[in-house]
Amino acid sequence: MKVVSWMAEEEVEIIDFRKVPSTDPERLGKLDVLILYRYAGRIYTLRIPEERFNEEELMKVLGEEIKKMKQWLGRKLKVKLE
Repeated sequence: MKVVSWMAEEEVEIIDFRKVPSTDPERLGKLDVLILYRYAGRIYTLRIPEERFNEEELMKVLGEEIKKMKQWLGRKLKVKLE
């Protein structure tokens, strides 16, 4: 599956998905779709409420997550110890 991110395409492999109880206190008794996916050689998880889950929403949320990751992946930081 290719996800459009920052006007570019990124390759994402969906490893598994399943319906699980929501952990959101406001959605008790409802289900989420838990997606396990591989991106850039690493495995990540993502939750989408079952009532919003479809391919368009999945592509949107994956794109947002990848965009956030790209801001931090590979970044080297110097931490001051006091």
